[in-house]
Amino acid sequence: MPEYAYVYILSNTFHKLYIGVTTNLERRIWEHKQKTHPTSHTAKYSIAHLVYFERFTSLPAAIKREKSSRVGYEYGSSISSSKPIPSGRT
Repeated sequence: MPEYAYVYILSNTFHKLYIGVTTNLERRIWEHKQKTHPTSHTAKYSIAHLVYFERFTSLPAAIKREKSSRVGYEYGSSISSSKPIPSGRT
């Protein structure tokens, strides 16, 4: 079992957001930047700029946080004053 799990938020130049969870943040960000999955949402919209992350001691806790962060958000939503980036720890 991995030592840590991460919830992360990526953005592109048009402020479209992507919220994800991983056990290897450095590798996962590299994959987004390299577009290793060319048909993915992040590759299609060039979403690869890390704007936020949280570290958790368990994967289930990170998944719970990721799901709560997505409430009210859809893939491709934009950052605006009425939709602040979720923050805080669970």
